[in-house]
Amino acid sequence: MAKKYGITIEFYRELLAKGVCDICGLPERAKNKVLSIDHCHKTNKVRGILCGHCNKALGHIKDNVFLLDKMKDYLIKNA
Repeated sequence: MAKKYGITIEFYRELLAKGVCDICGLPERAKNKVLSIDHCHKTNKVRGILCGHCNKALGHIKDNVFLLDKMKDYLIKNA
């Protein structure tokens, strides 16, 4: 996995050692899964470690911060 993202095995172990998602702060909730390495699809730069839920959420919005802001505004407006 480390080789795929151009990071050292030590850094990979460091990320996994946190044991929780960098966004929600929870451990992986899916059975038999480990936290995912998150990376920018444009630069391939590793950003952190995410649970499946947060990783999928970012993937669904294609890392679009404008869309993320609109989603946040929608939730606040309709709370």
